[in-house]
Amino acid sequence: MKSNFRIDGIVFIRRRHLVSGPEGAVRFLLRTGRACSERDPSGQAVLTLWLFGQNQSSRLQFGVQWTAEQSTLQALAAEIVRRYPERKLTAASIRLMPAQVDIDSVTLAIGDGSGTFADLQSVRSSGYPPFSALFNTALTSEQSGQATAALNGSPDRLTVTYRGQVQRSGQGAAQLAATADLSRWLPAGTSANYIRSIS
Repeated sequence: MKSNFRIDGIVFIRRRHLVSGPEGAVRFLLRTGRACSERDPSGQAVLTLWLFGQNQSSRLQFGVQWTAEQSTLQALAAEIVRRYPERKLTAASIRLMPAQVDIDSVTLAIGDGSGTFADLQSVRSSGYPPFSALFNTALTSEQSGQATAALNGSPDRLTVTYRGQVQRSGQGAAQLAATADLSRWLPAGTSANYIRSIS
């Protein structure tokens, strides 16, 4: 179990130097590659764009976490089982442990669709996995249009970036910058569920 690999391009794992626990679980170290939306108990993104009338400011509120979606974690566990049949692992016996990281800031940025971005707000995370952070950001009329486009699936309009350091065994800390595009967070055709217009 020496090689790292990725699932959906956002998670890699490696064997952690721990023996199986008393419950028979085998522990693996993982690190996510981008942020994802915080989810409510029904699985919906915790996100609302408030529109306050034509040509007026609006407000974007959402929760974010530096973790992997549950479907990705399930796929990762299944891949571990497939790759190492000699260990006779099951998905239930696998424990995916977060890598040791220190998150300094979480930054919301707005773009024009061409790759040019400007920071809107930086906040601190919870300080422990899944490093939750909350944004409550006022937007101008122009920024509101970019945010609306992002929620409708247009890339390079809104991003969230986690910055900090990841601890590497025997190698010290390495700088971490993990960016997510909010246009990927919502299923196609569902943006109306997250946009509220107030006259």
